[in-house]
Amino acid sequence: MESPKEIYYAAMVELGGGNYRGIQRGDASIGLEPLVLFDDASAPKAERSTMALKPEDVSADRVRREIAAKREAYATFAQIPEQVFCGAAQ
Repeated sequence: MESPKEIYYAAMVELGGGNYRGIQRGDASIGLEPLVLFDDASAPKAERSTMALKPEDVSADRVRREIAAKREAYATFAQIPEQVFCGAAQ
């Protein structure tokens, strides 16, 4: 059963246009903070990339901004010609 926090995170992610993927638990003993995981609900499956926010940063607006930034990164990357290297450098 989902906790009230998870219900809140899922709702904020969905309102922001994402797919809620869960919470990555942190480990305070090594300084690892928990993260809320999500991806872009409208992206083709092959272009979905998991994004993460700290729980205190989760809002529908922040999810929208993260998704927009990821889309921009994909668009920029798509414009870079592929380089293929054959053989060892001489």
